[in-house]
Amino acid sequence: MLKKWRADALNLTALTCLQASNAVIPLLIVPFSIARLGTVSYANVAIAEAISMIAVAIVLYSFEVDGVSRISGFQPHSHREALSKVLSAVLTTRLILFVGIATILLVVTFAFTSLPVVLLACWLLVPLGQVFHSYWFYQGIEFNIPPAILTLTARLLSLVLVLLFVHSPQDSILVPLAIGGPFAIAGIASTLYKVYALGLRLRWVRLRIVFDYLTHGHRIFVGTAAVMLYREVNVLLMGMVGVPAGAISSYSLAEKSIKMIQAITRPLNQIAFPKVLRALRGYDSPGRDTAVIILRYTLPQIAVVTIVVITLLLSFNQLAPRIDALRRFQELPGIGIIFAIVAPAPVFGLANFMFGSAGLNFLGDQRYYLRAILTAGTASAIGCLLLAHLYGAIGAAICFCGAELLLLAIVIVRYRTRPHRLADYGSPIHD
Repeated sequence: MLKKWRADALNLTALTCLQASNAVIPLLIVPFSIARLGTVSYANVAIAEAISMIAVAIVLYSFEVDGVSRISGFQPHSHREALSKVLSAVLTTRLILFVGIATILLVVTFAFTSLPVVLLACWLLVPLGQVFHSYWFYQGIEFNIPPAILTLTARLLSLVLVLLFVHSPQDSILVPLAIGGPFAIAGIASTLYKVYALGLRLRWVRLRIVFDYLTHGHRIFVGTAAVMLYREVNVLLMGMVGVPAGAISSYSLAEKSIKMIQAITRPLNQIAFPKVLRALRGYDSPGRDTAVIILRYTLPQIAVVTIVVITLLLSFNQLAPRIDALRRFQELPGIGIIFAIVAPAPVFGLANFMFGSAGLNFLGDQRYYLRAILTAGTASAIGCLLLAHLYGAIGAAICFCGAELLLLAIVIVRYRTRPHRLADYGSPIHD
């Protein structure tokens, strides 16, 4: 038991380090980039990054969930061949997806926008790095130390490169290059680690296997892509309706802050996730009893997230007048109001994960949860076009936080309007 607790603690530490380095260090890069590039040049960088997030959503597909389930319980020393087959299939599938979506995004950007294509090309190194990092693999074998070390090293190198070489608006291309380059190289190093340290064999797989993997995870992918409607594309929508560059820079900084908080607290989700599933065994539909069970695991996480949010807001208010670099952010248009509007979003997002991803998906309501995500995402996109046109970045911030709240409301309604049933056997029936 002590050995298991030690392993869980080590994995939690590694996951926390990985998530924090993926969110905190990019957040540190944003202020320096805005200060040295200026709001106009940085707005182009932010828009190109938002476009590249489409590629990230595509290459991740469903494998962060589906891939873990395929190898859960496997260990490299005893299941080397099985792990090699799954890893090869996922890598092949993701590379095909990357080449396809990267080509489409580059062609569309070149043909229909004035955005420098080279900015997008550099940002596409990030989804390429996601392909090779294969975080799902390490989560499946419950050994997250290698990706944590590689990711932290890459992010620290990115920060150093930005500090050393980004000085003026003419250096805007160096920002995505400094972020994407080390991340992609670390991803390749991660793949080499799997081959030479863990003894796995990589090979191209047949297109039929690729198609099977895509078909198996299509519903999870659609839900993930729909979430992007209100979490990733607001910057693009703001650019479409002509929001000023300064306001886009303000929104981008606030959004990065929220992602940082979500990344820091995500390991709590990952630890609670299997515990909730075990507690829900015996139920095959959502109801008030299942809501109480999920709430028991959700409230401690909400308490932690709330403390983190309040601490960050108070720290910023105390430090901003004293530090010159932070004082510049207060000059960004509406930055304080935007922070205040989006601050509750991590709490709503955490509850959505527990009651939606962990709850409804496990209790046989995958289709309902998918429809809920599509509804919230569509409402957010339409609302952002309207409110961003009327109120700029403040309108986009309202839509960002409002979409999370709307999704939570739709999810909770399912637990109130539908009585639960006890399953006849130990696992729920999924539609």
